[in-house]
Amino acid sequence: MEALRVSNLSLNLSGIQILSQARLVVEKGVIHGLIGPNGAGKTSLMNCVTGYYKPNAGSVTLAGAPITNLKPHKIAKLGISRMFQHIEIVQELSVKDNILLGRHTHMNYNPLHAVLLYGKARAEELRNEVEIEDVISFLQLEEFQGRIAGSLPYGTQKRVELARAIAAMPQVLILDEPTSGMNQREKEEIVEAVLRVHKSFIPTIVLIEHDMRVVMQISERISVMNYGTMIAEGDPQDIQRNELVLEAYLGRD
Repeated sequence: MEALRVSNLSLNLSGIQILSQARLVVEKGVIHGLIGPNGAGKTSLMNCVTGYYKPNAGSVTLAGAPITNLKPHKIAKLGISRMFQHIEIVQELSVKDNILLGRHTHMNYNPLHAVLLYGKARAEELRNEVEIEDVISFLQLEEFQGRIAGSLPYGTQKRVELARAIAAMPQVLILDEPTSGMNQREKEEIVEAVLRVHKSFIPTIVLIEHDMRVVMQISERISVMNYGTMIAEGDPQDIQRNELVLEAYLGRD
């Protein structure tokens, strides 16, 4: 069963061709790695998937339903959550409040009640606080939940962002370079967390990552991009031997 399909996607920004007939199929229940050299178009592709960019051609479907050109908040509500390449948590809020932001697509009350935190709004807040308790415990953030997020070490902030993405309980979780800027110990912690998330919370994950050891360790399928298009797809063993992939990363002799 397909979780996500990208078909013949093209993107032109300010006269520069960023994506050209890009294709991607992510099966349900799989960690699908997306790799390629810097500037290959990986993040731009995910920006199209999540509604931040509008492609010039092509289509995106989520579990068979078309989502091309929908607004980001609508796509999030339909079931795609994302951990960004650069930390996007609200630095001034507590860890708990940042994670609660991930539940906004599950909250339903009018703006006046939200401002006053009254009636249904209060009940919704309490319900969602209970919903995120497992996520906080799962990522070992209990001791930090009352702390201001911006005061925490980089690796912990990354875990907070991962927790916020998980809290949305999406159909597909997109992780854009989750280990970037981390030391080896922090990378190992994030890799372990991603594997546990895959097993216990969200089975379908798209992983964009430059650390090949991480990609090969946890991905079941891998797609490779170069110059805005897909050049290879397969299991980790096939990708490591693919001549087009080796050429994209190492150049031609």
